Amino acid sequence: MMEENFPEDLKGLPGLEKPDFCVKSKRAHPYFKTYFLIGFGVTWLSSIAYGFYVAFFTVTGRPKPIIDIAFILKTGFFILTGVAVLVLGLFFLFEKGGWVIGTPQRLFIYKKGILRSFFWDQFSEILLKGDSENANIHVEMKSGKMERDDNGRERYVPHRIHIFQIPNGVEVEKSMRKRIDEHHVPHSTPADDPSNN
Repeated sequence: MMEENFPEDLKGLPGLEKPDFCVKSKRAHPYFKTYFLIGFGVTWLSSIAYGFYVAFFTVTGRPKPIIDIAFILKTGFFILTGVAVLVLGLFFLFEKGGWVIGTPQRLFIYKKGILRSFFWDQFSEILLKGDSENANIHVEMKSGKMERDDNGRERYVPHRIHIFQIPNGVEVEKSMRKRIDEHHVPHSTPADDPSNN
């Protein structure tokens, strides 16, 4: 499961001598999130444009004088918000993913000159979505943080790593699951402690 054009920056890096797999993610963000931002931005700006038409034009088609500075400032803020969301959505649409490399000891993610590495024992679960040629892999970590839900109750939310649209997804998922299982450290209980015997 090796792709051509392996990044030169990673060749010879310690720990990457014998990778299990090396694939490149086609996307950095999911389509749902991307199209939601674009749709929200377009709808937001269209609503503002219609509001302008209603606010500044009479039935006869003559523009009304603009005298309310506060209204202009508020409208400008709303326009900037819509533009920012739309630009962010377009950026997500064209942003490419990074390299994903698995070795017997660690998972490496390389993107835009930044290399992140994770030991396999940091992960607890893995989920595959899609087919082998266009798969998304979601890996859940043992670390996380406390967040409040809609009812104000705190709950533990694990950190997750999302890898979108990679080739050979089924084989990559099998390799990752194998390494996670190999490095899984079971939780001990008082009955398992030899000192208690």
